[in-house]
Amino acid sequence: MYLDFDYMYDDKVMSSITFDKETGEPSVVNYTDCILDTFLGKQECTLENIITMLSLRVIEEERHDIKDCLEYHGLSTWDPYTLCLKTEGRLTDDRFWIRFKTNEQNKRNE
Repeated sequence: MYLDFDYMYDDKVMSSITFDKETGEPSVVNYTDCILDTFLGKQECTLENIITMLSLRVIEEERHDIKDCLEYHGLSTWDPYTLCLKTEGRLTDDRFWIRFKTNEQNKRNE
């Protein structure tokens, strides 16, 4: 089961992705009029498109040192969703990131 998340720019929510608890179907709500700042842009909100976008927020599967990178994160296989959970989808060249709802709940419970 996938977790709901917000696509953030610094501390501002740009898009929220939620998954229906019964069907598992995703939906998106955008909080900006600038399509370039939303999570899916003009793409349809499907699980396939979400996973594709998450894969753009993590290290490339083809990296020469991918095994070392995965080991660092405690993984044995490349999975964009799990990598985003661990890294919040942060990249060095932009200020967008992904706030998973479970991560927020865990931080409040610490």
